[in-house]
Amino acid sequence: MRPRIAIVTPVYPNSNEPYRGIFNYRRARALAEYADVEVFCVMSTYPSWLRPSTRAYHNVDAAFTTPGLTVHYIPYPALPYLTRPFNGWNCARRLIPELRKFRPDLILAYWVFPEGYGAELAGEKLGVPVIVKALGSDLRIIPDAISGRLIRKTMRNAAYVLTVSDDLREIAIKMGATAQRTRTIRNGCDATVFHRADRA
Repeated sequence: MRPRIAIVTPVYPNSNEPYRGIFNYRRARALAEYADVEVFCVMSTYPSWLRPSTRAYHNVDAAFTTPGLTVHYIPYPALPYLTRPFNGWNCARRLIPELRKFRPDLILAYWVFPEGYGAELAGEKLGVPVIVKALGSDLRIIPDAISGRLIRKTMRNAAYVLTVSDDLREIAIKMGATAQRTRTIRNGCDATVFHRADRA
């Protein structure tokens, strides 16, 4: 039987930003050749009067899809700054019933905190191992001490930690990931689009 892999990430194409996290979409499509893959795009949502100006993906269309994959858009409630320590827990609470329906053998979480932390909480509840992948600023920019503590917990508890660079791997290890369970897998490149050509 093919393994069942749940990809949990907030960095994924959606109806308002169709190219957001396109690399995660391509990664999921590649994995789907070897496993049954479903994507669980968890997204913090804010009251209309408190939305951060940097957020372009309010009111995402849950019917939006990406070719070749089943995607679930899962909002969870948040308030700027105030709910930051609880966002991982809120994410897990919304994620658990959706994952229970899919019954994954493995959870891949692309983004460490709060969604990766939430994926770990869900995996612990469901008895499913969780691999967390750090993409960059999720380990490099830690907004406060509580978030830092929860990120370190995520690094310690993950079944495995992946990073996109060796430097990021060293940061993950300093934050609690064991060297034996941490590996760099650099982002790939679609050679049919990006390749050497005549300058003209």
